[in-house]
Amino acid sequence: MSLTKQQEAIPFVATLLWFALLWFGVIAVNVNQQLGLIYLGVFTLGSMFLYFTDVVKTTPLDRTGKWAFPIVQGIGLYALFVILASVLSSTFAKIPLSNVWQLLLVSAPALAASRIMNIITFVGPVAFIETMFLIMSLDFLASFFHIDISRNGMFKPKTLLLVASLVFIMVVFHITAKGISNNLALMLVALMFFITLMSAIYFGEAKQAVIFHVVSNMFGIGLFNTILTSTLV
Repeated sequence: MSLTKQQEAIPFVATLLWFALLWFGVIAVNVNQQLGLIYLGVFTLGSMFLYFTDVVKTTPLDRTGKWAFPIVQGIGLYALFVILASVLSSTFAKIPLSNVWQLLLVSAPALAASRIMNIITFVGPVAFIETMFLIMSLDFLASFFHIDISRNGMFKPKTLLLVASLVFIMVVFHITAKGISNNLALMLVALMFFITLMSAIYFGEAKQAVIFHVVSNMFGIGLFNTILTSTLV
């Protein structure tokens, strides 16, 4: 009997989840205990529970086995995010787009004095775990409450209510755990997770959303500015 794409992806996803588990364990012990334990407990262990109890049936990480075009799509999602972010910044805060990048830095608090530690953590494990936990939670709750999260049902009231509820939870997390208080920054966080969930529903898989989150965190943590100024340590 041939394996499904979801079954074939289990070793790959399991490896990523175990890597994230170990990494956040190191962060909790050696760098930032609060954030390390939050990601270790809520996100990493939560993702592992959801994945290995086989509730992720609707939106696996990879449905097609192809990554080239989804990477382009993920970057396209980030471009859409930038456009919408610029509209929000000009409408509600009356600030130029260049200042939006500074607000995005607020969502990536420092873990240590080392820039490379921040970059590895937020561009890699944080982006992957937050995205997968969110999408797995979407699958689980949609299954539990019998909500249609197919492409045809993505704009149904129940689906939008579920998406909005998960976005709200993530915004509250960023307020309480990361200490974000700037209203525009919180709006950008909400927009990012809304795009994440809607893209997962539209594409029927999570990899575009993961790429989107990785690229967002690259800019949010100031990766390119760090490379240009050569201040990794």
